[in-house]
Amino acid sequence: MILFMHEGHHDHEHGHDHHHDGDMGSGKEMKTLAALIAHWVHHGEDHIDGYKEWAEKAMEHGREDVADEINEAISMLENANEAFRRASELMKNA
Repeated sequence: MILFMHEGHHDHEHGHDHHHDGDMGSGKEMKTLAALIAHWVHHGEDHIDGYKEWAEKAMEHGREDVADEINEAISMLENANEAFRRASELMKNA
């Protein structure tokens, strides 16, 4: 597992522990999945906020080209977060 530190964040792990036993239907794993999805949404929002700040800084320094690329990435991440939110709702309705 890889540990990353981000400005404005506490230490957290980015990993992908997973099982291949075909037992994703267990209640414990579904609770874990629901918690992970909620974390991913929150974590994604934290990153998006930071990226927006840096896009603004790029603009302030005359790097509209860089800001445009960061903003494009932000848009993609916002779309991904929406998918995670929908997944979270589906988990609640199961």
